[in-house]
Amino acid sequence: MAPWRSLCKSCRSTTTTATSALRRTETLVADLRHHLGLSEGQPLELAPPSRAARQFVERLQWLARERPLLLLAHAYTRYMGDLRGGQILSRAASKAYGAGGTAFYDFQLVGSSAMELKAFKKRYRASLDELRLSAEDADALVEEANTSSS
Repeated sequence: MAPWRSLCKSCRSTTTTATSALRRTETLVADLRHHLGLSEGQPLELAPPSRAARQFVERLQWLARERPLLLLAHAYTRYMGDLRGGQILSRAASKAYGAGGTAFYDFQLVGSSAMELKAFKKRYRASLDELRLSAEDADALVEEANTSSS
């Protein structure tokens, strides 16, 4: 939970409008509430983040302060993964656990059909391709993307 909250918060002021359509914190909270059987008024109490999650959050916070451009690497890796594989995971979770608890994979501001998702991904990639980056920034962005998925 902490990494998603940090990524969404960090990206809020540094990335594109397209990324704002992909924010997942609220949907993740809704899914957690569903799976934990919590009603709207009940507090959502989570265990402290793991050491790895804390380190990831610290990295995102550092990037937001020092190298905000590199947050795009994390946004791309996370959000595009959710748009690709998330639809498969959503169907599998619904089949295994019943209705509800899959809001994380519902991209209402993007669309729900395969065609809408594909068009959005194409526009998102095009917006990144349009960035005028120095060779140094482009290399740093690729390096950060490679480490963001490990």
